[in-house]
Amino acid sequence: MLHDGQRPLDRLVILTFGTPTGGACPSNICIWVPLTGTLGVLLLATTALYAMGRPLICPCGYVKILHTGIDDREVSQHFIDAYTYSHLTRGILLYAVLYLVAWARPRVTWGLPIAAAFGGTWELVENTPMIIRSYAITTVVPDYAGGSIINSIGDILATIAGFLITALLPVAVPVLLIFVSLFLPHDNPWID
Repeated sequence: MLHDGQRPLDRLVILTFGTPTGGACPSNICIWVPLTGTLGVLLLATTALYAMGRPLICPCGYVKILHTGIDDREVSQHFIDAYTYSHLTRGILLYAVLYLVAWARPRVTWGLPIAAAFGGTWELVENTPMIIRSYAITTVVPDYAGGSIINSIGDILATIAGFLITALLPVAVPVLLIFVSLFLPHDNPWID
């Protein structure tokens, strides 16, 4: 039910993002706090990756929105690649874990920064020398050198998207996405 002066969009924001006190959302704080936290985590992860020596973009000198190759030097160098789907499924699985821990549907308010932190942490670990060497040894890309920052940003955003899909859409959608991932050889969250 709408209160006096409350627009329908305000009600949707309150239902989706919630408020700390359960009351009306003061100004647009329900949107700006989680978005600011999420952007802060993304900036922190990007800065840490840069400090680790990761290249901003592909050493080839250009950026593709989508790179579908899985066995060349440009793997993990562009915004979206063959492994991005696995990051989406990790966002779905993160939502499921938070649901099990909290025994309630996690609110997007605190879930967005958590999903960003989870995705960012994954990217930091994934781009350590030990993991890069391990990946190069166990895959078809023997000269794999790790991911670029633009690819890490895409992967973190995919993790956030997986969390949002699970939070905002009927449960059948994330279940279907996880099921589909089982048939994608490079995007299987159970073996990636």
